[in-house]
Amino acid sequence: LAGMTFDVGVFLNISEDHISPLEHPDMDDYFYSKLKIFRQTRHAVVNLDSDRAEEAVKAARTAEDMLTISQNDPSANVYGYDVQKVGQEIRFRVKASLNGLGGDFDEPFALTMPGLFNVENALAATAVALFIGVPTEHIRQGLYVARSDGRMEVYTSKDQKIIGIVDYAHNKLSFEKLFESTAIEYPGYKIISIYGCPGLKALLRRKDLAEVAGKYSEKIYVVAEDPGLEPFMHICEDMIQYIEPTGCPYEIIEDRGIAIRKAVLEAKEPTVLLITGKGNETRQKYGAEYLPCESDVEITKKALAEYDSLW
Repeated sequence: LAGMTFDVGVFLNISEDHISPLEHPDMDDYFYSKLKIFRQTRHAVVNLDSDRAEEAVKAARTAEDMLTISQNDPSANVYGYDVQKVGQEIRFRVKASLNGLGGDFDEPFALTMPGLFNVENALAATAVALFIGVPTEHIRQGLYVARSDGRMEVYTSKDQKIIGIVDYAHNKLSFEKLFESTAIEYPGYKIISIYGCPGLKALLRRKDLAEVAGKYSEKIYVVAEDPGLEPFMHICEDMIQYIEPTGCPYEIIEDRGIAIRKAVLEAKEPTVLLITGKGNETRQKYGAEYLPCESDVEITKKALAEYDSLW
């Protein structure tokens, strides 16, 4: 990215990730690498609710100007509050104090994409849109219909008993937000998680994801997720040493399609399947090659259709 200048740079959140012999040596190196974006940014957006937000704000002052976002600090330039889940909508209000960038407002907004954590994403997107002059009404309309391929895609059996959520969540922070939100949004449903870890990178995930999934899940299916040059079973053994202390039952099934189908067809009570990591991707990395595969989205649709046909 050397030599590029961005119109807007956003610091949304940070947690330990991409720390390994092949990536960043420690958390500080990872964090300060992230902050370099503000040296090449005209306008900056910083989430005050993030860890190490004060340092991010300091780094963002190298940009021409800055907007802050928050759900906890009413002094933020873009403040989200009164968040409610109403049917399939997530409703909230946004109070904007824009430091002369445009008209201040305090108005209702709504999302139809599931996941309470997406309010934070919506506030960041709102700040970006305000910087580049998008009218408030257009921001509201855009957020209401916002979708991202493979991101929080929800598929449900006809009897509403089985809910499959396909998402790209793949690190500790995204796992925590996904599982916490699912537990709140789907009371009375047990959670089954289907995930893996990549080969030879982000090694901390093997511990972090196990602790989160083990806390919330009734069962974990350990599957392939771009093992690359590392043997799949070696990755599994590393993951399992952290899953077992949680007491959560687990099963190793390398083929993601087989695991998803089994989880759907064996569900005996209201269940949410959290199928994470690959989203709508149609390639899986084995060795040095990316091999074609069916996406989690398509597999989930087919498994639920098969389940529906049995009743």
